[in-house]
Amino acid sequence: MITKTKILIGILILITVLILGSLILMISIRPRHGEPYSRMIADMHQIQAKAKMIYEKERSYATLNCNYDDDMKMMCDYIEKKLGFKPTIHQSDKEYCAYIKLNAEEYFCIDSTGFAEKITINPEKENYCDGRTFVCSGEKMKKEEVTIATDKTEYEQGELIKITVRNDLDVPILYYDSERFWGIEYLEDEEWKNLAYERGGGFQLTKEDINDICYIGLDERMPPVEMKSYSTLSQQWNQRICPFGEGDLGEPRFVEYIGTGRYRLIFYYGFEISNEDPHKTSNQKTIYSNEFTIKEKIITDETANWKTYRNEEYGFEFKYPADLSATGGREPKVVVTDCDYMNFPQRCPDIVEIGVAVARLEGYTSEQLEIVRNNFSDPSAWKKYEGEKITVNDIPYCLHITGDAAMGSYSVDSYYTTVRDSKCLTVNLFAIYTNCSHGYSPESEGYKECQDRNESTKETIDQMLSTFTLH
Repeated sequence: MITKTKILIGILILITVLILGSLILMISIRPRHGEPYSRMIADMHQIQAKAKMIYEKERSYATLNCNYDDDMKMMCDYIEKKLGFKPTIHQSDKEYCAYIKLNAEEYFCIDSTGFAEKITINPEKENYCDGRTFVCSGEKMKKEEVTIATDKTEYEQGELIKITVRNDLDVPILYYDSERFWGIEYLEDEEWKNLAYERGGGFQLTKEDINDICYIGLDERMPPVEMKSYSTLSQQWNQRICPFGEGDLGEPRFVEYIGTGRYRLIFYYGFEISNEDPHKTSNQKTIYSNEFTIKEKIITDETANWKTYRNEEYGFEFKYPADLSATGGREPKVVVTDCDYMNFPQRCPDIVEIGVAVARLEGYTSEQLEIVRNNFSDPSAWKKYEGEKITVNDIPYCLHITGDAAMGSYSVDSYYTTVRDSKCLTVNLFAIYTNCSHGYSPESEGYKECQDRNESTKETIDQMLSTFTLH
């Protein structure tokens, strides 16, 4: 009996040892749950942070990929080592998405909306993260709809409003294409009213070449045009309108800006041409944009911290930025020369010797001055060799413009000449502009930013001219 008991105890001890050994062995050789995935998920979060950094730096996600920098390469290579493939990344200027397949049922997906989670739906599915749309989750999936929106919800008077219409339907639509494909309403006494027919009425002006005078034109009615599925329409508007007024349609009007208040945009579309009227769509649909506010523009003296050039002898002064890097980095040059002042301003003075005098002020040698004289004697070197008569702050000037062009930029060299005490007084302003068509596509964010920089340079020159004063 004792022997049997000892045998049973021995067997139990052996079984216990085997079980504990097996458990220890299993623990020692089995990967800890989640560790492989947690590192890769952490890398995906890092890729999301990197995408945010790229956008803040470049204002675009277009360069986001596994080869962007060493950090991206390291994260993508680790994921490839563990899963056998690198993250799938789709990007555009304004959106991106990226995902990895964890197992047969799960994916981990990130996108530019801030989404970063495990999902069970294949992100490559149409209308998700497929390279045409850039969202991970069905909950955050773009709605199949037509929308119109502005880039901001608050503007100062005269500030540029960027307008975008998106057709996120899987079918094309028909819309009314003219100088402006949208309308505008304003809120008054809790009621939305059409700006074109209220407050005196008027049409939005979107053409950049219209100055202070406009005309009310009656456009020829055109049939609706097609807008493809998953496409966009874009336009910019600086809040100017041509008011109807009380005169005849052919009479000129003074351009006005819309007033302060709350506004929204309107867009009309349909799917088929009306059988009754080929210029209309059947079952026309109307959509509205987000509401936005126009606030009174706060006018500040941007020239308050500028330097001042002052010539006491001739009673002339003007202001210019302390940092002229925006206009090419060259301070304005002022020369006083003998000239044919008797015929000014009916006839502009000879620009050749004035140009030579400016070059002499810059320290040119006699040989270099002779080259300048020969170049400036060629009428083709000037936009208008005989000069253009202009008025700045009620002072008559003659303006001569020359310049140079390279592949990526072009310069504008302007000479403003007036007469004071039988002498010609000339201010030379030099600016460099970027050729935005070189290196940027017209639809890219970089092209728009390039145009904004050029416009800023032009505004700086205009501000300098506005400070020209004769005492």
